[in-house]
Amino acid sequence: MTQEDFKKAEKGKKVDYIDPSEDAAKAAPVAGEKKQGEFDLAALLAELKSPRRAVSAAPTYTPKNFLEQIVFYESGTTRRLYLFINRSWRYVTLT
Repeated sequence: MTQEDFKKAEKGKKVDYIDPSEDAAKAAPVAGEKKQGEFDLAALLAELKSPRRAVSAAPTYTPKNFLEQIVFYESGTTRRLYLFINRSWRYVTLT
């Protein structure tokens, strides 16, 4: 569209203008309001801070979310941290 085409469309009232202040008000989130599908970092950190129970068998399932990808294992004197990476479980021995 050229400048002339735009001016013709503007004279013919075929141009709609958007008020930037209205768009900003619509896009600005209200405190405490969360959009559907939006990631909630505070909830994840709170969950990671809470104590987790150690399991007595190595994990074999496919995790459905991030929190299920971290598993603490303890069996007698063996302690491991299992992480689900590249579609398989990996572990680090803890002392």
